Amino acid sequence: MEDFVQIRGSIYHCTCPLGTSGINCDNISCGFPEYRRNVLNQKTCNISPCLKDWIFNIATFSCYWIDIRKARWNSANKICQSKGASLAFIQSLEEIKWLEQFINENVWVGGRAANKQYRWQSSEYNYAIHNQSNLWTQNEPGSFNRHYCVQLGKRTESFLLDDTACYYEKRFICKTTNLPGI
Repeated sequence: MEDFVQIRGSIYHCTCPLGTSGINCDNISCGFPEYRRNVLNQKTCNISPCLKDWIFNIATFSCYWIDIRKARWNSANKICQSKGASLAFIQSLEEIKWLEQFINENVWVGGRAANKQYRWQSSEYNYAIHNQSNLWTQNEPGSFNRHYCVQLGKRTESFLLDDTACYYEKRFICKTTNLPGI
C-alpha cells in the first residue's frame, strides 16, 4: 500500500492501480473486461458502477433509473436526458424479465414511431424495432393512427412492448451504458 499513498499536506492522496479502488486498493471495478467475464459467469456484481439510486444490470452492462413520477413520453425523455441517459432501449426478452422485478405497471421506454417505423430514440442506440420482433405484445405494433410511443405493457404474466399514444402520463425507465463509476 505504501507505493500507492502520497501525503500532500495533511491529506492522503491514494493512487491505486488501474481497475482497483478503496483504502487498500482491493476493490476491483466491474468495468474491466477480465472482471466482467468473471462476473457474467457468476451473474452477480457486488460493485455498482452506477450513480447512487441507479440500478446496475451486469447482463446489459447498463445503469437504469426507474422514476416514480409520471410524465408524458416527451417529458419523460427530457428528464432522462437531464440525467445523462435516455428512455430505456430494450434489447432482449431477458432484459424485460430483469426489469419486471422493479415495475408493476405500464412504463415508458425509448421507442417512438417516425415514418411508419418504430425506432429506439437514444443517442447510444438508435435502431429500428422490427415489427416482427418477439419483444412486441401479440398483434403489436398497431396501426400508426395515433399510437406513436412505446411502453412496456403488462400482459397476463409478463411485460412486452406495446405502442400507445404519447400523451398518457406514465412512470418511465431511463437507461445509459455510459457508466460513471468506471
